[in-house]
Amino acid sequence: MAGNTGTQMGGWFQKEINSLSDFQDLKMRIPGLGTEVINRLGGTAANLPGGEIMPALQSPVIDATEWVGPWNDLAFSFYRITKNYYGPVFHEPSATLELSVNKGGLGRARDRPADGRGECRRGHQRPHACGIPAANVESQRVLVEEYGVQIRPFPAEVFREMLRHSDDVVRATAQEDDPARRNFESWQRFRAYVYPQPVRGTGLPATPGLNGNRCNGGASAGSGSRSGFPGGAPVDGRP
Repeated sequence: MAGNTGTQMGGWFQKEINSLSDFQDLKMRIPGLGTEVINRLGGTAANLPGGEIMPALQSPVIDATEWVGPWNDLAFSFYRITKNYYGPVFHEPSATLELSVNKGGLGRARDRPADGRGECRRGHQRPHACGIPAANVESQRVLVEEYGVQIRPFPAEVFREMLRHSDDVVRATAQEDDPARRNFESWQRFRAYVYPQPVRGTGLPATPGLNGNRCNGGASAGSGSRSGFPGGAPVDGRP
């Protein structure tokens, strides 16, 4: 593991989201398995690279986009186009970053002293674990106080449907091959141990994130994180 961005936001929308009907024919930039959830809600998902998001949102080729969280989103200046900022997100409740090393390099790394390997891990993990949440808090303040951004949770009925479709998509994806199935089953056992209660207000179990890494065992969409909201907004969208 080489870092974690923490709970991400649900995105920037040209219009307010008040009910499920607002997703009908909505065009949204979103990556990974989250695209299928948006499609099932009645919208159309588009997986655009970062450099194409702003012009697409301005044109508007798309009606909404998600990116990361307040710190990264402030840098992209989405607030110049819309003030409607929703969250938390259903498909990346926690995004763990991975450091991949080829087999030869891994062998050499194992020959290094253990303290050296630990320092390498800490050098990646600490800036994310400590720096990103702190930067998000300050960036959120700037967005709200200096640029008039309205940060809102998704309405309860909308978030319930997001979680329901997320659960269906993850379970279907888990059956596509044996590694995905075994990974998902391992995650289910762990989830039942650490978080046995259903997601509040949905009746659904907590669902692995849909960040495109198939069934990656990330934090659940109902894990209780309140990141990104003044005073802490509940994950199910209720005040």
